[in-house]
Amino acid sequence: MVTTAASEQDGDGGDSSNSTEHVLQFDWRWSKDIRVRQCSPVTPEVGVTFSVAAKLVRMRDPQDDLMQAVSADDLPGIRAAVAAGADPNARSYEGASILHYACIHGNLEVVRTLLDLGGDPNVRAEPPGDEILDPTALDTVIGARFLMDWEKYDPIYDLLVARGARDSDGEVPDHPA
Repeated sequence: MVTTAASEQDGDGGDSSNSTEHVLQFDWRWSKDIRVRQCSPVTPEVGVTFSVAAKLVRMRDPQDDLMQAVSADDLPGIRAAVAAGADPNARSYEGASILHYACIHGNLEVVRTLLDLGGDPNVRAEPPGDEILDPTALDTVIGARFLMDWEKYDPIYDLLVARGARDSDGEVPDHPA
């Protein structure tokens, strides 16, 4: 919940002594441009419309931007989100790291970009992410190679291993030919 102040001037358009300050509370949820679901005034006489109130506070969450960029295979968006403060090692509310999701999504360049920007290939998922995907990104990729598409996930396996990734037992499994 974010609280901000909004001013409303008298109809004469000039004298700021006739303005009234109102406090607005925002409950943030996804929207197209900004994360706003509702604007609820603390005082009932606030006459600020939703669209005006939404312009008062334009907050972006770099972490959400990073997750969206990873999902969209948007390499410049990934770089921008991390530059804006997103943590490439953060976990989702499900407990899995962003790297886990990038690995299961299967885009080698997205995985490489996250690693280049400081992503740790050995971040372990927390419950329930460790059961939804796997404990480590390498475990996730090993499973995806067998279950989905060996040719798509094998280069990601090689990249993770080259960057020091280990499986949930702390090992690098033999690479089957």
